[in-house]
Amino acid sequence: SRPFAFFMQTEVGQLQQGTEFEFYTRVHDATFPAEKAGKWVYSQSGSVRPSKDHLLCLDQERQGNCHDEDAWKKSNDTAKLSRRNAMKEKAVQNSPGILSADDPWIWESKHLQYRALAFDDRNLYIKQVGKALRDRVIYLVGDSLTRQWAQVMRCELIHVLGMSPEDVMRKINYVQVHNGVGDIRANAFERTTERDVIVFNIGHHVGWKLGSNWTNTYREKMEKFLTFPFGKVPDSNIFFRTTSVRHFLKGFGDWDTNSFKTGSVEPGMQQKWSTYGGSRPEQPMQNLIAFGVFLNQHQNNSTHRIQILDTSPMMLARGDATFDGSHFCLPGPIDYWSRMLYRRLYYSDT
Repeated sequence: SRPFAFFMQTEVGQLQQGTEFEFYTRVHDATFPAEKAGKWVYSQSGSVRPSKDHLLCLDQERQGNCHDEDAWKKSNDTAKLSRRNAMKEKAVQNSPGILSADDPWIWESKHLQYRALAFDDRNLYIKQVGKALRDRVIYLVGDSLTRQWAQVMRCELIHVLGMSPEDVMRKINYVQVHNGVGDIRANAFERTTERDVIVFNIGHHVGWKLGSNWTNTYREKMEKFLTFPFGKVPDSNIFFRTTSVRHFLKGFGDWDTNSFKTGSVEPGMQQKWSTYGGSRPEQPMQNLIAFGVFLNQHQNNSTHRIQILDTSPMMLARGDATFDGSHFCLPGPIDYWSRMLYRRLYYSDT
């Protein structure tokens, strides 16, 4: 089990003593994982109020518009119609800020692994993100939640940082992967440089969908990332983003049942994994398996030393931001996936 990198050793809290594997396992095994990782703080001054154009940009993502109750009328998209029907049946709950596209909750943590760049000083934030992304291409690899994140990142770079859409499309690459490395096209990373960054995740399509023995298959799929050729991207820039819990209330249906219940009316710092997962819970088991593969292996020179971007505990508390039980409302807390990554990249260059 590998020791902490230097930036983790300098953390002021005592939670991190030992190895990365022990640290992340302790957070995920905690009674209240979100509370162990940090806290969501109510702060109108620190929230982002997207412009009209910024919202229109976010609305291009098919799963995410929770602020326009008539969005289903403007599209033939089944995701929007399903959301409308679930709201009509009171199967989905969201907080007022999510429903008004003005989420007032900001994420804070005393642990460096869970800190995000602050947005309270907009000019400073723009400067820091610009530095973090300088001469870099970001490859976001995964399923529809990763696709959501790619759109969130692109829209912020265009409408907050003022980058051109053309530059942003070159800088942020979404690589669709549902089931593992076999989904990655052969030339996906052939033009990468040592400055580039890869963040990958597989989770929602490789749990119970694989059958009752899914844990062994999932472990095998994760192990293949250890030897996958990621081009010229160094291991320090290759991250596994942990899988978010599906916010279907346990015992009240799931994504493929005739009825379900999901969401809440405010963030819940004392939520448990066992509250959610619908009829087929996969957390925290999936992420614990990933930690075992990436952090607790006796790795040799032929295997990658994968970094961890652990967004899962903070998202556990954000059932109030669910779009449909699996995806998240936009704008919403996915912003903090970007800010956690940006902080890592910014301080790696400092």
